[in-house]
Amino acid sequence: MPDLNARFFLSRLSLPILILALVCPSLGQRPPEDMEFDADKDFFDLETKELVLEGNAYIRYGLFHLSADLIHYNQASNVVNAKGNIILTREELRLIADSIVHDIENQSASIKNFRAGNGRVYVSGALLEGDPENFRFVDASFFAGEPG
Repeated sequence: MPDLNARFFLSRLSLPILILALVCPSLGQRPPEDMEFDADKDFFDLETKELVLEGNAYIRYGLFHLSADLIHYNQASNVVNAKGNIILTREELRLIADSIVHDIENQSASIKNFRAGNGRVYVSGALLEGDPENFRFVDASFFAGEPG
């Protein structure tokens, strides 16, 4: 049985993959047709195929719940762009950030000024970008406990 330090180290290594799994659930997955959303103001641009949600905005699809001040979902490019007071949850994982650009089709994301974790360990940093196979952190630190 690994000691506490070994378990903490192993959880630190797997956390980035868990975080990107939160944002990038499975290769090529599109949000279901029954995506739920709401906001103080919302509109859909038929020309650009972009849904814009502003003020107390949220999108729920599958196991994901994304809330932010502003969310743009482009149906044509399958890209979600969220800004301000972001909270993204999926099962026991939670991510808090200033901005997220998530390309659902290519399973890539760029997450700025974030804290993310699973209740046992969390990471805080200026930037997390990439996909579950190839990612990088900028100015990141790991901690035990909740992300806040």
